[in-house]
Amino acid sequence: MTDRPRDMPSLLADHRTAVEAIVRREAGVVLLRFESFDDLMQGVAQEAIRAAPGFQWNGPEAFHAWIALLARRFLSGRREYWLAHKRNPGRIFRLTITGEGGQPLDRPELADTRTGPATFAFRREQLVLVTKSMAMLLPRDREIVVWLSEGATAQEIAARLGLSLDAAEKARTRALDRLRKTFTLLNKGR
Repeated sequence: MTDRPRDMPSLLADHRTAVEAIVRREAGVVLLRFESFDDLMQGVAQEAIRAAPGFQWNGPEAFHAWIALLARRFLSGRREYWLAHKRNPGRIFRLTITGEGGQPLDRPELADTRTGPATFAFRREQLVLVTKSMAMLLPRDREIVVWLSEGATAQEIAARLGLSLDAAEKARTRALDRLRKTFTLLNKGR
């Protein structure tokens, strides 16, 4: 058995090439459409650091097997997250629609009923931008937006978060504003 490195970050740095190969293999093409490789690497590294107290060094082969299992679990969770958002991102997309002057609409118009390759391509691009916008939100804001897209009321959100009704309303407004602003910025950057 070789000497164990000082800490998990140095172990990850020493075996970076192997960890990158594992993450590329486990992420696959689908997940890389929604998240950058660097973000996935950082997520796996964070999981490894979090799990470090339970890790016992038994050589590089054992470390590679351990990090592969950890990466598989982490990336599976990320894949489930994106698949859940892909199921019905249209509801979340409607939350990004604003009227004149950037004011949110209470009852946004439904998507255009026209069909055709250009319309489908545009809708697909918009849904990808919504999904990316959601990924950029803080976890609490993301939860609130998902609850709103599912039809949750302010009272339900207050109960879920353990907040007063006024605080829940403010959190709701902030989450929707952040989603709209992020979506607008990503839309302009296309």
